[in-house]
Amino acid sequence: MSLKKTIILITILAILIGLAYMMNKSSQKANQEALLFPGFDAEKARFISIKGPTNRSTLIKDADIWKVEEEDELQADTEQVKQAIQTISEIETENIISRNPSKQQIFHVDPNSALEVEIKGDGEKTLAHLYIGKNGPDFMSTYIRKPDSKEVILHRGFHLRSRFDKPTDAWIDKSIIKFNEKDIEQIEFGRSDQPYIIKREDGKWRIIEPEECEAKEDVVNNMVFSLVGLRAIKLQRLKPDQSLNEFGLDAPSSRIKASLSDGTSQTILFSKLQEKSDQYYTMISDTDVVYTVAKNAIDKLDKTWQDLKKEEPPVPPVQSEPGEEARIKDIRPEEALTEGSQ
Repeated sequence: MSLKKTIILITILAILIGLAYMMNKSSQKANQEALLFPGFDAEKARFISIKGPTNRSTLIKDADIWKVEEEDELQADTEQVKQAIQTISEIETENIISRNPSKQQIFHVDPNSALEVEIKGDGEKTLAHLYIGKNGPDFMSTYIRKPDSKEVILHRGFHLRSRFDKPTDAWIDKSIIKFNEKDIEQIEFGRSDQPYIIKREDGKWRIIEPEECEAKEDVVNNMVFSLVGLRAIKLQRLKPDQSLNEFGLDAPSSRIKASLSDGTSQTILFSKLQEKSDQYYTMISDTDVVYTVAKNAIDKLDKTWQDLKKEEPPVPPVQSEPGEEARIKDIRPEEALTEGSQ
């Protein structure tokens, strides 16, 4: 191929790449312009205010942790918060239903009946502010409006209001354990009858105290998954004048200490069964949050070391040589005496 042809091909290729880049940028710009909050960045959110006729919540991000202000700043369910914020970034402006202010009440996007959501970033900068109204005609869409706009938009997709309109305690992270099953290297079960320790070695669980032996993998794994999956029915932060004695945690009935791969450990304390409610109180040691947990969740952890011990396979009976039994039966007493004397 001549040098001239090569230059022409390179020039054409460069033009095509340039056109593709310009079209992509134009498409991105058009997509941004179609959004209700163009340039909205969910990662910059630091504060969420939710005000409605029945529910009001304030979520605050402290470092990387979302907290519920009305609930003694207990940790919020991160996944719930992320999903709620993400829906805001996806709202488009194309489906305008009305520009008539007198109809705002019909769609429940007026200040008195709407759910008002405001998201702020650093420096109290407003990133998104909108009124969320009632369901659309298909029950999978929602009427919305910006407070400074007359335009009522029908947002299609997941029912937006349900992402935000919930009691304050519904925002709380009710998981008790914050580490993963794969991070656990050793577990100490402090039981009143007989404590024991299990350890993961080469990917398999073994009992190392009170005796060293193999463990039933399926039973241990189910128990460990139940431990990391513990969820509270409700939780509360201890008040300055409250004592652990009130919850039976000053002298716990049992405890579980999990040693993790990063060198840290966590100890979970358990009260006796509260017979009136059929529930337990539990907490992570050196914290100030008490969890109420259902009995059936704790029952899954109620295993003795004998429950976990892997049973030795039965010793097979000694097999006689073929024809040995028949030969023995055919031996007469006098022959047996002769054979015994030899």
